[in-house]
Amino acid sequence: MAVITLAISMVLAAILVVIALALFTRSTPTEEGGIAAPIEKGKSVQCLAQRRRVEASVQMYWAEHGSFPASLDDLADMFDEEFLCPVTGASYIYHRATGKLTCPDHP
Repeated sequence: MAVITLAISMVLAAILVVIALALFTRSTPTEEGGIAAPIEKGKSVQCLAQRRRVEASVQMYWAEHGSFPASLDDLADMFDEEFLCPVTGASYIYHRATGKLTCPDHP
């Protein structure tokens, strides 16, 4: 009798897992509760973290020279690939007046 109860429990658990996977994998990135939405959010966060690292370097340049760099190429402590979005590879847009960066793909 215990074996039958265990088998029924396992079948019910498997059915619930299949239903849950079906619900999460058919969602689009904009749908609430879908698994794709957190993945897209993670990509945006990764891009934001990269921009913040470059902006910190811009602020250090400003502290040392009294003005923002004319271009990101003036930052000696950064590599060229750090001026690109780590998710899409798009070049960051540098705003010299504010020392801020924007990503065309992750506003």
